[in-house]
Amino acid sequence: SVFVVIFIIVAHIISFAMSLGAETRRTKVVWEYDPNNQYYYCKYKLDIASGLAGAAFVFNLLSFLLIMGMTKCYCCAGPHKPSGNRFCALLSFFLLIIVFIIAEACLLAGVNRNQMRTKTIYFQGQNVPDCETISKGIFSAAAAFTFFCLILSLSYY
Repeated sequence: SVFVVIFIIVAHIISFAMSLGAETRRTKVVWEYDPNNQYYYCKYKLDIASGLAGAAFVFNLLSFLLIMGMTKCYCCAGPHKPSGNRFCALLSFFLLIIVFIIAEACLLAGVNRNQMRTKTIYFQGQNVPDCETISKGIFSAAAAFTFFCLILSLSYY
């Protein structure tokens, strides 16, 4: 169906764009010094990366569920005749599941790490605190796997 193909493409493009947007809007940290109490602490700037990654997760999931529903997960369909097309569909099916799980895991891990905040306070004379932030690339990896998910989804469908 043309509607399904259009929905798959649009949902994956939105998920891809939101993943890249989350990468550029990751949590930033600055050092703050409190002169009254004489200590350093981590001050995190507000971000929207977690919201973007969460929305990307949902769009990717909706697309995957639509494909699985329309194709009846390949397992629940009627009997198939052995042929090369069946092998390609089966290979695309398993690769799609693997790539989908990796993309969703990257998004969830990115959201989790992005929300992590260090609460440690260091007094003057000690080393400056090491504030935890998300490493570069986790949302980019999710975007890449979302793109692969789009290709495999269209191949499978």
